[in-house]
Amino acid sequence: MKIRIGLTPKILILISLFITLLSISIYLTVSEQIISGSIEVTTENINDFVNDLSNKIEENHLLEDVVTLNLLLAEQKNLYPDIDKINIVRRDIILVSSTIGEFNRQIGSNEEGGGELLELVENTGIPEGRVEDREDITPRYTYVYPFSGGTPENRVLLVLKYSLEKEFHAIEHAKDGLRKNILLSVLIFFPIILIAFHFFLLLPLKKITNASASLGSGRFNTEITIKTGDELEKVADTFNRMAEQIRARYERYLSPQVVERLSRDPEAFDRGGRKVTASVMFCDLAGFTSFSQNLEPDKISGFLNYYFKELTSIIFSNEGTLDKYLGDGIMAVFGAPMPVEDFADKALEAARQMHQCFEENVEKWIAANEIDMKEQLSIRIGISTGEVFSGNIGYDKRSDFTVIGSTVNLAARLEHENKIQKTKILIDESTYRLVSKEQQLKLEAREPVNIRGFDRKIEVFGVKV
Repeated sequence: MKIRIGLTPKILILISLFITLLSISIYLTVSEQIISGSIEVTTENINDFVNDLSNKIEENHLLEDVVTLNLLLAEQKNLYPDIDKINIVRRDIILVSSTIGEFNRQIGSNEEGGGELLELVENTGIPEGRVEDREDITPRYTYVYPFSGGTPENRVLLVLKYSLEKEFHAIEHAKDGLRKNILLSVLIFFPIILIAFHFFLLLPLKKITNASASLGSGRFNTEITIKTGDELEKVADTFNRMAEQIRARYERYLSPQVVERLSRDPEAFDRGGRKVTASVMFCDLAGFTSFSQNLEPDKISGFLNYYFKELTSIIFSNEGTLDKYLGDGIMAVFGAPMPVEDFADKALEAARQMHQCFEENVEKWIAANEIDMKEQLSIRIGISTGEVFSGNIGYDKRSDFTVIGSTVNLAARLEHENKIQKTKILIDESTYRLVSKEQQLKLEAREPVNIRGFDRKIEVFGVKV
């Protein structure tokens, strides 16, 4: 089974690892600096002390007066309790003097400290010091100073061993304080870092995730507001543009009101299709064929774009849905795919407004573009109301919303019947019965007509424009 870990736990783990590694790094670095700094100060003082002592011994020729030399070393040991030993030795391993009261005694290489002294005599040519790396005793600092004069075969050395117990105790105390300070800093800053990550990273990401899920469910009015001034804000802006483009694509076919409702309630658009009662409108442009014969393609395209924009905007303003463009014709639906109150009244009102718009705006456009009119253009509209199948028609890779049924066929036939009846708008009896009384007063009953595809005469009504 695949284990899924959310983004928040992942970030918490990364933050914890980062802070842990950073704390360890800081602790090791600062500890090394504390140790180095403390020992450096101590060893510098020891080096100065040994140099002064060696000069005093040489100036007073105490190398020849072993008793006085031994008393001097003992005195120095008493003055500086942290001095562990002061030995003066030469190549033949004869102890000249020491702080433990021994002098002029030969030391063997197998005796405690003997091998070390022999090695120092053999190898030391200049003053040098080092910290002993021993775990069984408190670390000591050993400083070796060769007296002037003599030859490598008869070299005399001053070997001082200084206990670093106080220094290492102070170092451990400082390291303990450092550990406490680091722990306190982690306890203080870790929550602050988490809060910062929450507000500046996790919260914006959660907004983007939720908005993506909302858009994926069909809520096209989804918008993200992120003001972080970084890449997350750019992602939010890109998302908003994408959502707006998707919404705009739907608004090419559906009225803004329908798109808004779909955004609030995506489930209202039944993908499987359903039967509903709706008003279907067919609009055709009469005289367009002869009108376009002598026009350049760009003029034809410009005219159709303007014509469709003006008339489609009227359909949308009356809560209609653009089903499709049919050459120079328009098919629209009122009451599907979303329920619309008074859909028959709105379909009839849209038809009147479309006629008025065509006569006022479209004809002005034709005149403004200096198009020679050999035949008068006009539009014919047929409206039928009844039960239709409303849904997406097609297959899994391509489908379109549309309505089908005898009501659709009748609306198309009524649009063509205008040509025979010399009318501009014709509606059927079902539409007449659904419109308001006020609208009915503006309608003119006409003789029932035979419509191809129907086995009975159809009651029709002309619309006064």
